[in-house]
Amino acid sequence: MIPELLSFEALATFSVLAAIVGAPFHMLQLGIGYTLLPRLRKAPTIPARRQLLRHEGLVTTFAAAGTAGLLWVATPWIVRSFLGDKYILPTGLIIVALVLGMLRLLSSYAKTMVKSIGTTSDLVKLNVFSWLSIALAAGGATVGAGWGLTGLLNDVGIGWISP
Repeated sequence: MIPELLSFEALATFSVLAAIVGAPFHMLQLGIGYTLLPRLRKAPTIPARRQLLRHEGLVTTFAAAGTAGLLWVATPWIVRSFLGDKYILPTGLIIVALVLGMLRLLSSYAKTMVKSIGTTSDLVKLNVFSWLSIALAAGGATVGAGWGLTGLLNDVGIGWISP
């Protein structure tokens, strides 16, 4: 949607942002899904599942906070070192990308819990809410585009968390 709502330059800037800030959060998101799903399924009791979720939540929180802190400091340096003056990532854009990264992790927890211990009805609800979230994110992108790439991404994030 970015080149349709903004420009190809904004798409290129987003690509740089996604490669630097988004990729580490994507790896954490995949790790949550691949490791938590089988462990939740194997947990014998509800208290065991809760304990597992608390432990994994704590580990993920520290990993995400460390990742966000490192990216906050390193992103401007990485962009300057490797791309020179070709791309400028404003502070607000980096902040929005970090927040979106955190939202991805929360979303991964919710989806993993439903996939591992949810009923068929829960999976149907997850599917409906996922499509609703996509629709709200697309609408948010359209509204946020008036404020540039930062506004577009911000409103996509609001769409993600709305349902």
